[in-house]
Amino acid sequence: MAARVKERVVQEQLHFNRPQGLRPSEASAGGRSVPHWFYPAPLGAGFSGFAETRKTMRKARGAAVLTWIYAAAFGIPAIPVGIYLLENGYLPMFMDLFPMYAGPWDGLQSWTFVALLMVFLGAVLVASWAAWLAWRGRKSGLVLGLALLPVEAVFWIGFDLPFPWLFGVARGLLYALALMSLRRRSEGRLAGG
Repeated sequence: MAARVKERVVQEQLHFNRPQGLRPSEASAGGRSVPHWFYPAPLGAGFSGFAETRKTMRKARGAAVLTWIYAAAFGIPAIPVGIYLLENGYLPMFMDLFPMYAGPWDGLQSWTFVALLMVFLGAVLVASWAAWLAWRGRKSGLVLGLALLPVEAVFWIGFDLPFPWLFGVARGLLYALALMSLRRRSEGRLAGG
């Protein structure tokens, strides 16, 4: 039964990881080659078998899900908050409890504050893309997701956002554990032959 499940997973990975009828190196867009990083490696290819390790994939996918929840809860609302600030001159209230994204940067001019909100949104979108790469089994997604956490933390401080810290700690831990298990696996292969 385990062999059938593994074979099914391999077939699904091979099916979904490239356009129908084309290898990633053969795919083209407008006469130009599609970059190699656009299509994730199929199961068992590259990165010392990163996609083969179930535990590593669970950690990477857990971090990806947390990243997407964080992006939906804190990144996307930056757009309507910025629009509201420009139209009304003050930040909207969250359920009549506190102003949204109010923190040390709240005293800045409206356009500067909105620009910072949009840069934050950009950082969150890049983190979401890194999560997609990690979900698809790319080591680059793990590294990028981990590297973006300090950049995002600057915005968490500037906008005085308490809950993203919880998401950030969990994401960082999961990304780091996935990278460590990936490293352990590749060292084991080199040592074991």
